[in-house]
Amino acid sequence: MNTLFRADIELFLIAVQFLTRIPIYRSLDYSGQKISEAASYYPAVGLCLGAFGAIVHYIVVFFLPETVALILVLGLLALITGCFHEDGLADMCDGIGGGVDKDAALCIMKDSRLGTYGVTGLLFVLGIKVSALAAFTLGYIPILLVVGHCFSRLSAVLVILTSNYARDEGKAKPASYGLSVKGVWLLAFTGLALSVVVLITFGFTLLTGMWAGTLLGHILTRWQFEKKLDGYTGDCLGATQQISETGLYLGALMCI
Repeated sequence: MNTLFRADIELFLIAVQFLTRIPIYRSLDYSGQKISEAASYYPAVGLCLGAFGAIVHYIVVFFLPETVALILVLGLLALITGCFHEDGLADMCDGIGGGVDKDAALCIMKDSRLGTYGVTGLLFVLGIKVSALAAFTLGYIPILLVVGHCFSRLSAVLVILTSNYARDEGKAKPASYGLSVKGVWLLAFTGLALSVVVLITFGFTLLTGMWAGTLLGHILTRWQFEKKLDGYTGDCLGATQQISETGLYLGALMCI
């Protein structure tokens, strides 16, 4: 039992190190399989990030207007993750918007420079996030941050599970080995457990809006990159996370 528990902790820490800039002061035994299995802990990492953001917002909102507090919280979370997902969103917008075909799109997405499509997409998504969250009363924002960051990362992992990697090179990508049955069950349990909490605390209507918004964001983002790339890249996963999170906030806003 202790061995299994230590293995789970190690996978969680690998997920933390991959998704954030948080230093892990511990020797981790990396392998392609473990990096792949760590994807099942992405939603749990998102839950922790959302909870941290909720705590910071709860404190800051006493001193600053709500919109300013939200901008600071979202900026802090982006700093913690190293703009990991935001970078993916911008790169995907540049590649899908500017690439005439798959090869051109993939080439653009590898370019570290930011183009007009990327800047515009990033500004729109960040602006919608802040505006949507600011429209809620303070009592809703903590749960929205927690669920938004958890469900959106679950949305990204679903792409890994059900799509193909678009590039011929780079097969050492995370989750290239797939998830075990245990990992899939962990994903399902994380999503279900948090859904039950929302259902008990805020009711079925809000939960429905959250899931509907997340699902719509997932489908729209996936439709954009799969029709051009015949699969996904790491940038597409970041875009899926960002747009699914934004969709969740909008879906919840329509249901209150």
